[in-house]
Amino acid sequence: MKIPAVLIVTTQTWLQVGRLALRFATYGAQVYAVCPAGSQMAYSQALRATYRFRTLNPLASLRAAILRCKPDYIMPADDRAVWFLHELSTSHPEFAPLIERSLGPASSYAVVRSRTLALALAAKLGVAVPGTLRIRTAEDLESCADSMPHPFFIKKDGTWGGGGVHVANDRESAREGYTKLLAEQSLGDKLRQLLKQRDHTAFARLRCVGPAEISAQAHIEGVAANAMFACHEGKLLGSVQAKVIAAKGKTGAALMIELIEDERMHQAGVLLAGALKLSGFFGLDFIIEEGTGVPYLIEVNPRCTQLGHVAMASKLDLAGMLWKQWTGLDNAVPGGRELGTAVAFYPQAVEWDAESAFLRHSRFDVCSNDLATVTELSTGDPSLRALLRRRALQLFRYLRPRDTQAPSAKIFYFAQDAALGPRALRVDALAIEVVNLRQMDEQEAAGRNYHGPAGGQRGVVSHA
Repeated sequence: MKIPAVLIVTTQTWLQVGRLALRFATYGAQVYAVCPAGSQMAYSQALRATYRFRTLNPLASLRAAILRCKPDYIMPADDRAVWFLHELSTSHPEFAPLIERSLGPASSYAVVRSRTLALALAAKLGVAVPGTLRIRTAEDLESCADSMPHPFFIKKDGTWGGGGVHVANDRESAREGYTKLLAEQSLGDKLRQLLKQRDHTAFARLRCVGPAEISAQAHIEGVAANAMFACHEGKLLGSVQAKVIAAKGKTGAALMIELIEDERMHQAGVLLAGALKLSGFFGLDFIIEEGTGVPYLIEVNPRCTQLGHVAMASKLDLAGMLWKQWTGLDNAVPGGRELGTAVAFYPQAVEWDAESAFLRHSRFDVCSNDLATVTELSTGDPSLRALLRRRALQLFRYLRPRDTQAPSAKIFYFAQDAALGPRALRVDALAIEVVNLRQMDEQEAAGRNYHGPAGGQRGVVSHA
């Protein structure tokens, strides 16, 4: 039997994509990646090879990677990666069969790229969706401002993590938000997008794919929820669902989640996968309405999301479901998390708010076979922000008076290793590092300080 080769494509620097790669590699897949320079993805121990995503020539990057590793399947990890694959399928038809085998038929591409088309299809299938209207002109915006209760959202397709979303509290703010989303980015904006947000698609142009749509969406009062699905040729293989506990702002990406099961969310995935004949991964974003508990579908993500490596108790993770479908092998391992388990995404949950009370009742999405990646990142995180944080800590230790105490640290236990003992994350105001709790206990008992800030206290965050 030929071992499937999987090419993961990301234009971003997200670490969770590396954990999905690790799941595929654990089952036996040959895993490759296209990612930007400095991506945390490159630190994953699962990859046989990485290929550079070139900011100024993304399609050439994809062509070169495909020709070198000859993948059986391609897994896009962000919206822009999806759009580049759609364009590659059109501009280079020789790659179309591979891309369609990985994502679904070309007839679905226009729908999954458009919020209004995707939600209109979902509504036709009987899925609860909020009112959503495409805005083509300023007159369309005025009509939305008249017909939709305030506040409502103005959204731009092809954005993620809360970007491209404007809350319109009144007519004037609606006009302001629409103008901002419609405006062409200046050179300075693109440079900030590349350097500050590390968005390597800032200067990329899509020729075959049309401009991103702007739409207005009614506001639903409630709690955000996400679901990720694995599917093959329109057949849904399984899902992971979660309610958002904490996020980066009102419309930002989830930082901490609570695992749930909702048949209505699952059924929405069944209906959309079947109607569009999707393959691979896709995600759905919901708002669970306050009072009624009805999940309203607000967005379709035609790619993997943060939930790909998370598994429920006695169930396979989504990578395992696809692996079983591709190979017929039953070597995927069920997960160990029960319903109601709170999961914090590392490292972004800690970087966003290390003092959050939610962290003390959450498990990090780090597993023992991910330890090497976490260790490397703790000493060589490629992101500029982490580098500056480490330099700031070194400067603080050099300049502080001898009688001044360093910032107190918190220890979050996440893995037990038979040979090395308990492994944990030490988190303080300026740095994150992996520590060995057994070694730290021995050194503290001997009256010596374990490298790093003094006064550390252990939290109760655990990870099985």
